[in-house]
Amino acid sequence: MGRHRGALGLLLPLLLGGLGQGFGGKNWEINVDDCPGHKCRNGGTCVDGVNTYSCRCAPEFTGQFCTEDVDECRLQPNPCHNGGTCSNTHGGHTCVCVNGWTGKSCSENIDDCANAVCFNGATCHDRVASFYCECPMGKTGLLCHLDDQCIRNPCHKKAICDINPVNGRVICSCPPGLTGGACDQDVDECSIGANPCEHFGKCVNTQGSFQCQCGKGYTGPRCQTDINECLSMPCQNNASCVDRIGGFTCICMSAGLLNTHGKIITRTRTARKILGSKNKFYTGQCVSQREDNDGALEGDTAVPEVASSDSGESGEAVRN
Repeated sequence: MGRHRGALGLLLPLLLGGLGQGFGGKNWEINVDDCPGHKCRNGGTCVDGVNTYSCRCAPEFTGQFCTEDVDECRLQPNPCHNGGTCSNTHGGHTCVCVNGWTGKSCSENIDDCANAVCFNGATCHDRVASFYCECPMGKTGLLCHLDDQCIRNPCHKKAICDINPVNGRVICSCPPGLTGGACDQDVDECSIGANPCEHFGKCVNTQGSFQCQCGKGYTGPRCQTDINECLSMPCQNNASCVDRIGGFTCICMSAGLLNTHGKIITRTRTARKILGSKNKFYTGQCVSQREDNDGALEGDTAVPEVASSDSGESGEAVRN
């Protein structure tokens, strides 16, 4: 039994790292601390192993023995906040902060109200690299040191009153149609530039604005809309209506119809050329039929007809 125990004592060091290297004790059961005399640098911590050791480095260093500097400025996220500029140093870094920020990482907002002077009981509100004075009623300016002249309403009622925050002068922002220091002068829109009214509408100047008097066939604030005279369905007896500028044209489906003057439409009336056609046509609204004493329609047999709302008194028939 003692012979086996002695053999195990010689074999154990071989199994655990060589002839006793890293272990000690009567039976080689104790791990020898390899950290005494270690080479870890720059605050690195030695971690014992079996017949060896490793170095646990501080955040600013890396490498086997913590001798290599870490460039913090290349890390993500950037250690300098709020637009600060990072500069690497051996074993650390520095941050150059933009205006309004301070601290090691530029994360602290400087309280600008600490040294600010707001007058007349105004309330100071801190901002980034600036401050804002909330003025009481009747006061204005950057520091609430000026009287608010807008209280006396120096501008036109439709204008916007403001105060120059440096010198306290009144600034009137005029609405369209008014001009002048107090916005009390009318702008004649009809005499400046092109006619604001479309389709030859007549421009009439008014106080602070203008109006458009539209020509025949147009409507809208600027006479921009063509009036569709066919919407009122002026053509009757199955006639088709064609809208025109300031009027309409009725395409009548049969002869023997009355025009707007109560006259029988027949194809024997004077011929005209319209719509690029050489056909004869009738004028009027195709409004009704009229029978003679025998109950028959006056005029000739039915032919297609066109009637216009703004033509002459006599009707004209269309013939193909």
